[in-house]
Amino acid sequence: MLSINNRITIEAYNRGYRINDNGVLTNKTGMPLKGFVTNTKRTPYRMSTMRMNGKNVNFYHHKLCAYQKFGAKTFKADCVRHLNNNSLDNSPSNIALGSIKDNYYDIPLESRANTAKKIAAMSRWASKAKEIIEFHKQVRSYKETMKKFGISSSGTLYYILKKKKYI
Repeated sequence: MLSINNRITIEAYNRGYRINDNGVLTNKTGMPLKGFVTNTKRTPYRMSTMRMNGKNVNFYHHKLCAYQKFGAKTFKADCVRHLNNNSLDNSPSNIALGSIKDNYYDIPLESRANTAKKIAAMSRWASKAKEIIEFHKQVRSYKETMKKFGISSSGTLYYILKKKKYI
């Protein structure tokens, strides 16, 4: 059974929406349409809205492009990849199917290394997160908490206190 997002992609295709060679969404007459960009820090994607079963639904341009290029194989792949790591470039030559690992290796080495450094820095605090949070609740001071635990960045402390990923 297909997910709702995959059914929406097929419906957009059946209604005549296409991605042209320049990566632009067009209607069934070939007229370019405007999409909007999702506002996520990590990966913005172009989307558009259409009515389906009386509701507004969004569909992703890269997924539509993959469907028109690869057909039903699109839904068997782990992910739709942007080969140049530009999630706003939906030209068919930039779209491929692959695994999560393939997608990861599309990211430039320098960016992957920076992400790994951030994760390593945060994981240092994983074993002490509960203790850090409890101490901070008592003293209510970033400065004292940072000093006690040797945390050099208030951003790191904020992340530990607010995200609570380690508990």
